[in-house]
Amino acid sequence: MIGAHSSDSVADATELELVRHLIQDWHWGSPVINMFGAPKDTRYIPEVQLSEFGKEGDIDLLCASRSHPQSAVAVQFKIAKIRGRTYQSLKPNKLDELRKLFKQTNILVELGFSRVFACLVILIDSRATPEGQNIVGGLTEELRSALDARISLEGLHLDAGYLQTHLVQVPDSAPLTTGEISSHMMRMATSIHQPASLTDWVRQRASAA
Repeated sequence: MIGAHSSDSVADATELELVRHLIQDWHWGSPVINMFGAPKDTRYIPEVQLSEFGKEGDIDLLCASRSHPQSAVAVQFKIAKIRGRTYQSLKPNKLDELRKLFKQTNILVELGFSRVFACLVILIDSRATPEGQNIVGGLTEELRSALDARISLEGLHLDAGYLQTHLVQVPDSAPLTTGEISSHMMRMATSIHQPASLTDWVRQRASAA
């Protein structure tokens, strides 16, 4: 569970906790979820297992519409974490797992979903930012440059989109209460023709949700 007190850190959230929070809390979720452009009657279903496709792992978020099942959107998430010590190390925790995110996302493209996105969410606990430095969106200029230098779309399928989101926890606030949200679509997903068998599966998932 994402912390409910000002002493808790947003950087303690897990991927599944975050995804569930984003689809339930529209204030924090809509600036992220709306970027995927799913139909209006979409059901947002987290943690959908891929075992029935003969694949390991799961879909972090399946966006399934009963009226437009042929336009399913599949999203894989990865979180990177910035805490007080990160302002000195310039090495956000988990950012080295970006290649794993791309590998998981590529599987969804190969399965044939209409649109597929990789989404990197950077959780920024800005309660211990360095004094005397210019802070924008919870980041110093040096840390922002370090982030930009380490993020590349190399290895991500050309049909997959890439969304980067920053969620900032500010002083004297519990995680995801007050703070800042920014989402930037660094590459839009290419729409592909979804196989009929996959569309039938999506329709069943949307109806059951």
